Amino acid sequence: MTLLSQLNTLESTGLVRLINAQPNVEYIFRHALIYDAVHNSIVKRDRIALHSLVGMTLERLYSDRVNSGELAPMLAQHFDLGGDDRRAVLYYTLAGDASFDTFANLEAIAHYSRAIDLAATAQISNFQLIHLYTRRGRAQELIGRYEQAVKNYQGMQAAARQRGDRSMELNALILEGTIRVAPTAVRNIDEGHSLSERALALARELNDRPAEAKILWNLMLLHRHAGDPKQARAYGEQSVVLARELNLREQLAFTLNDLQPLYMVLGQPTQSIDALHEAQQIWREDRNLPMLADGLATEAMMNFFIGEYDRSLALSAESQRLSESIGNLWNQSYSRFIRGYIFLERGEIDRAIETMETTIRLGEQAGFLFALIQTQADLGFVYSQLGDYPRAMDYARRSLTFAQTSFPQGASYPLSLMAYVNFLKGDVDQSQIYLHDAADAFTASEMNMMSFFGPLTEVEIAQAHGDYDRAVHIADRTLTSMNSWGMQPFRSDALYFKAQALWRQGQTDAAQQLLDQARQAAEKLGSRRSLWKIYTLLSEIERQQGNLVKAVQLKNEAEKIINRIADHISDLRLRESFLNLPDVRAALAKS
Repeated sequence: MTLLSQLNTLESTGLVRLINAQPNVEYIFRHALIYDAVHNSIVKRDRIALHSLVGMTLERLYSDRVNSGELAPMLAQHFDLGGDDRRAVLYYTLAGDASFDTFANLEAIAHYSRAIDLAATAQISNFQLIHLYTRRGRAQELIGRYEQAVKNYQGMQAAARQRGDRSMELNALILEGTIRVAPTAVRNIDEGHSLSERALALARELNDRPAEAKILWNLMLLHRHAGDPKQARAYGEQSVVLARELNLREQLAFTLNDLQPLYMVLGQPTQSIDALHEAQQIWREDRNLPMLADGLATEAMMNFFIGEYDRSLALSAESQRLSESIGNLWNQSYSRFIRGYIFLERGEIDRAIETMETTIRLGEQAGFLFALIQTQADLGFVYSQLGDYPRAMDYARRSLTFAQTSFPQGASYPLSLMAYVNFLKGDVDQSQIYLHDAADAFTASEMNMMSFFGPLTEVEIAQAHGDYDRAVHIADRTLTSMNSWGMQPFRSDALYFKAQALWRQGQTDAAQQLLDQARQAAEKLGSRRSLWKIYTLLSEIERQQGNLVKAVQLKNEAEKIINRIADHISDLRLRESFLNLPDVRAALAKS
C-alpha cells in the first residue's frame, strides 16, 4: 500500500483532513485528541528520533525561514522533544526574539523561559544566557510583571555566580537596579541604592564604561524619585557625557528622557524640551515603540504645562494608540495621565472622571505608581469641585496610602488635597494640620510641581482670617514659581485669588486689572473651571461701580459656563451637588 493510499484511507475514516494539495500535500489531524493518541502510541525512542528527523527536515527545506515567527517555534519544539537541547535553545531564542520584536510579550516570555531551562544541558555561551535573561526581564516589565522581572534578574545573578561570569553579574545588578529605583510596584530605594553602588564599583573594576553610563542613569532615577533633583541632574548629565563619548544611542535616549522632567523642576524649560526631542528622535529612528509612546506621553504633559492643551491632547491620543498597538499597559495609563486634567479644566466633567478612572485601573495593572498616587488625588480634586467631599477624601486617602507605602516623596500631593477638601468642608483646624503635614512631606519633584492644592488652601485660610496681605504674598509666591517653570495651568487661579484679596482690601482698580489678566489666561486655555469665578467677581466689581449693564453681561457669561459644566455631569446627584455649591448658587442668583 502506498503512502498516498494510506493517507486517503485515514482521510476517509475522518482521522485526518487535507488542508493543502498544492504545491505540497498537507494534512492535519481532525482533533488534538487524535494527535495525542497517535503521538503517545509511538515508542519513546522512536518518538524522539522522529521529532529530531522532522526538525532537521524542516530546517533543510526552509533554511531561509528558520528565524521566522512561524517556523522557529515549531523547530524549537521538535528539537526539544527530539532531545537536541543545543538546537532547541537556538530556536527558542529565535522564536522569543521574533515575538519580542512584534510585542507579543507573553509568547516571548514562554520561549525565553524554556531556553533558560535548557541552558545548562545545552551548554550555551554566557553571552547567549545574558541575552535570554535580559530579553525575558524586559518582556516581563513591558506587561507590568515587575515581581517576575525581579526574580528573573536575581536568577541571572545566581547563574552568573555559578558560571563565574562577573560581566553577567554586572548586567543583572544594573537591570534589577533600574526597576528598583523607578516608580514601579517593586520600587525599593534602599535596595536600588545598594544594587547601583555594587554595580558601579564592579563596572569600574571591569573598566566597563557602557555599563557605567547605565548605572549613572540608575543613580539619576534614584535621586530623582527620592526628591533630590539637583543630585539627580548631576548623575544624568554624567551619563549623557559618557553616552555621547561612547556613541551609546539607546542609553543616551534613556538618560535624556529622564533628565527632561528634572530640567523642568529646576526651572530650565529650554533644556527640558531639547532633551525630550533628542530622545524622541532616537526612539523613532530605532523603532523603540514602547519608549516612543512614553516620550509622546511626556511631551503631552510638557504641552499641558505650557498651556498648549490641544497639542497635549493630540500627543496623548497618539501615545495611547501606539501603546495599545503593542499591548504596553504602563504607557496606556501614562498616555491618559494628563488628559483627565485638561477635561476638568475645560469643564468636561464626565470625560475627566472616565479618563482618570481608566488611568488608575490601567495603572494598577501595570504597577504605574504615578497613576495610583497623582491621578487618584486628581480624581479627588474633581469631586471636590463638585461638592462631593466624602468621595474627594476617599480618593485622597487612597493616594496617600500608595505614596506612604511606595513613594513617600509623593505624600505631599494628597496631603495638600486633604487640607483643601477639609477647608471646603469648613474644618479649618483640620485643614491646617494637613497643610503642616504636607509641608513636612514636601520634596522638589515633578509630581509636586502640579500641586496647586497647598497654595490654594493657604490663600483661602488667610482670607478667611482676614489676613489679605498674607493671601497676596502666597499668591505672588505661587506666581513666581509658575513663572520660573513656564507653567500656565492654574495661573488664572493664582491671579484670581490675588485679585480677590486686593478687592477685599478695597484696592478695586488693582483687583480689576488682575482679574482681566486672569480672564485672558483662562480664556486662552479654555479653562471653564476658573473662568466662571472670574466673571462672577468682575460682575460684582462692575455692579459696585454702578456699571449695571456690564455687570449683567458678565454675570450671564458666568451662568452660561456653569450651565455648560452642569450639562457635562451625567450623574444627577453630582450635578445637584455642584449646582448647590455656595459660590455657584451666588453666581446664579438673580441680581
